[in-house]
Parts: sequence; structure tokens; C-alpha cells
Amino acid sequence: MTGYFNRRSSKTLVDWIGPDILHQTYYPLYTPDLQNDIRIVTTVHDMIYERFSDSFPSNEMTAKLKSRAVDNADMVICVSESTKRDLIEFLSVDEEKIAVVHHGANHFTYEPVPSPWPDRKPYLLYVGIRERYKNFRNLLEAYAASKQLMSDFDLLCFGSVPFETEELALMSRLSIPPGKVRWTRGNDELLKKCYQHAAAFVYPSLYEGFGIPPLEAMMQRCPVISSNTSSIPEVAGDAAEFFNPGEPHEISQSIRRVVYDSERSAQLRELGKKRVEHFTWERCAMSTLKVYQRTMEIPR
Repeated sequence: MTGYFNRRSSKTLVDWIGPDILHQTYYPLYTPDLQNDIRIVTTVHDMIYERFSDSFPSNEMTAKLKSRAVDNADMVICVSESTKRDLIEFLSVDEEKIAVVHHGANHFTYEPVPSPWPDRKPYLLYVGIRERYKNFRNLLEAYAASKQLMSDFDLLCFGSVPFETEELALMSRLSIPPGKVRWTRGNDELLKKCYQHAAAFVYPSLYEGFGIPPLEAMMQRCPVISSNTSSIPEVAGDAAEFFNPGEPHEISQSIRRVVYDSERSAQLRELGKKRVEHFTWERCAMSTLKVYQRTMEIPR
């Protein structure tokens, strides 16, 4: 019912305003019935449902809705060059129809905050959901592969839901002692504290359309250790220690190269501080405006 009223109110608002451009930041369930002189811009965030189709139910509609939205659009914004390449690969979209506009990260401003757990062991930080392509299983295996790492650091997981039965069973099979892998969630202020006081932020994802968490970590002066796949190297640049996410042993080695080397850790903090300056919402807005201007120049 909510979706129905949202569609009706949106159409009424568009008809009343009569915009030159309608920017769809996701994929509508129904094709909008618009006047012929209204141009459409659609943002494509990633191609996860296409690249990992086997991980989703057969009745998942996102890929189909995305394809239709892209077909109906005059211009398509992709949030990374990586997503642009994937869009061309999967949907054969004309490159001239696509513009790349990166997200910003300066919503997560830096101000030193106290540790939420001053008496706890140093920790590695993981942020977000843990299922499917997020590759949390391989991070657990990487953590358990080093007795020294497991002894010296906890693994803190922020966000999503408490550990599921399968995850707890895997921790047990990997001989990870109870309490070494912890879960918490909270607001942005708690997340900032978690970033600032982590020994490192680890991002094992197999695929991202953009990937904001590494930039959030950099903004909070936290060393980033990350997958070398999809858009992540494009976003992180030289400000991360990279690994192959399909190799737990390599993940473990990368973590140890950072957390046991104070010079490398300090270097990543400084590189991250500089890297994040390239990603502002002001720059995102100006780039989006240029897409709008380009859209209005398309002949009808």
C-alpha cells in the first residue's frame, strides 16, 4: 500500500511541477507515464544482481527493473568506472549514454572522540552486512589462520544483525575462542569511535559498485586493508593495503603487514587523509549538474 501511494503522489507531484528532468536514483516498479518533453536520468549503483545472480531468489526483480529503467533513460549515471564497465558488459549500453559521478564522503567529518571500549583488547573493524558477496566467511578464516593475530586483536563487527547460527558454528569450527569476534551496532557517533580506535578497517567484499566504508574509515584516520576487486581500487587509490579476497591466507598476511608495522599503519592513515579529499558531495553535486546540462542538449 505504501508503494502505491508513493507512486501516485510522485506522479501527481511530477505532473504539477512539470520538470525538465526526472532523476531516478533507483529503479521504479512501473514505467513512469511522463510527458514527452521530460528527460530522464537514472543512477545505476552497481551490477550485483547481474554478477551474482545465483545468490538471489529466482523471483528477484531488481535486475529486470534496472534494465527497463536504463532503457527508458536519456542519460545514466554510474557511481564508478567499474560500474560503468559492468553496465556495458551486462546490458550493452552505449558508452555515450553513461556518465560517471563518484559519491562523496565528507558527510563523515573528523573530530577526535574517545574510545567506546578503553579497557578492551585492540580490534580489527568490519562494517556492514556479512552475507553473500560481502565475503565475511573468508575474513573469519583469515583471522583464525594466525594465532598471533587472534591473540593480539579482537574482530569487531559493526552493523547489520547479531551473529547467525551458521556464523557462530563457523567460528567454533575455526577454533575462534568465544568473545573474540564481537558484534555491535549504533549511530554514526559510535561508528566514528569504532573507526578511530580500530587497529585497522578490513573490507573483504568480493564486489562493490562504489564502496563508501573505506572512505569513511580514511576520514576517521583509520588504516584501510581491502579487497583488490571491482570499484574498490578505483576509490581507495594508493591509500589501502590490498589483497585477493578469495584467498584467506593472503587476507591474513595483508592484515599482519599493517597492524604489526607502525610505519605502514601511519603511512596508510596519512594517505587516507589525503585520498578522501577527492570525494566531496559538493563535487558530486557539480558533476551531477553537468549531467543534467548534457541531458538537456540531447536532441529529441
